[in-house]
Amino acid sequence: APTAKPAAPPPVAPTAAAPATPAAAKPTAQAAKPAAPSPSPKPAAGQPKNGGILTTGHGGDPTSLDVHQETGAASYAITAAAYNGLVKYDPHAWPEQKVIPDLATSWQISPDGKTYTFQLVKGAKFHDGSPLTAEDAKFSFDRMRGPKVGLTASPRSQQLAAIDSIDTPDDSTVKITMKYPQASFIGLIGSFLFAVVPKHVVLEKKDDMTKT
Repeated sequence: APTAKPAAPPPVAPTAAAPATPAAAKPTAQAAKPAAPSPSPKPAAGQPKNGGILTTGHGGDPTSLDVHQETGAASYAITAAAYNGLVKYDPHAWPEQKVIPDLATSWQISPDGKTYTFQLVKGAKFHDGSPLTAEDAKFSFDRMRGPKVGLTASPRSQQLAAIDSIDTPDDSTVKITMKYPQASFIGLIGSFLFAVVPKHVVLEKKDDMTKT
């Protein structure tokens, strides 16, 4: 015989009870938020100080301090921080290779690309207090182009082989004339290897700048 179907449960009468509030939605007591910490006062900027001793670490001893003659990194680490060039690479523009003024405030290039005229910073001095002049710049480039005083080797001479002559119309102007246009010239002398040194010191040391 067929099994009888179970009777349906009786309907539940609706009630007026409020729907249950999910636990996540139940209001809870809020803890007081901690007050935001007051900003710490910034330390006063340090004031520049002339003189003193700067100690740095190096991977080796320099073979000499002659910035024009040396080719080793151990020497560069010191001489690059001791000298300036006419122009330099902007350290804040890295990795962009941007040349900016250094001892030269500006420079002009002739339309034929063969003459560079540099205007020097006025009032610049070497470490001994002597004033920088255009003659110091000319002497430095002549020293790198070909030794005139006693330097036996110049590792920069081939890089400056395009220079024909260097003139100093006045104490603040250096005029470099090329044998032919050299598009890389400004970028080349932006390297710290092409530093301007004090002529009077080099002459006094009889061209021996290895320890000076």
